[in-house]
Amino acid sequence: MSLTPALTHVGLLALQAAKAGGEPVVLSQLALGSAPRLPTHDEEALVAPFVTAPISSHTLNPGTGQLDLGVQIDGAAAGLTQDYVIHEAGLFDQLGRLIFYFASPDSLAAITPRTAYALNVAVVMAPADAAVIQIIDQGPNWAAVAEGMIAALEARTRLASFRNLFLAQS
Repeated sequence: MSLTPALTHVGLLALQAAKAGGEPVVLSQLALGSAPRLPTHDEEALVAPFVTAPISSHTLNPGTGQLDLGVQIDGAAAGLTQDYVIHEAGLFDQLGRLIFYFASPDSLAAITPRTAYALNVAVVMAPADAAVIQIIDQGPNWAAVAEGMIAALEARTRLASFRNLFLAQS
């Protein structure tokens, strides 16, 4: 699956302020939404958000500006009560600003309360932008989560499944 990230106008202003000597932009959460649409760069929030999760892991290549983020979502633990089709995703900073926005009129994936997900999001930024972005890894340790999910799946073979969703820029 492939997503093309759009830097929002709010995100652009935040990056410009950080480059001018202000506070760095600290990415902390990913939100998923169900509104089928194309991004406009004017978004300040998701149109139809249904789940938010903390960033669990990241790698950043300062030379290329490639930022890879990992997020784990357990549908039931996240409070989902129904299935959703993912059409939009947003990366938020610790101040609650929507910095990057992904959207498509086509379905990106589906998410259900009966499943645990590992999402990988890749964002390519200019090297100058990468220098002023920080990431807060506040989710659970990936190895511990994976071991727990595998053990739960073995115990409840028919009640749960484990999927990897790869959300990456083409």
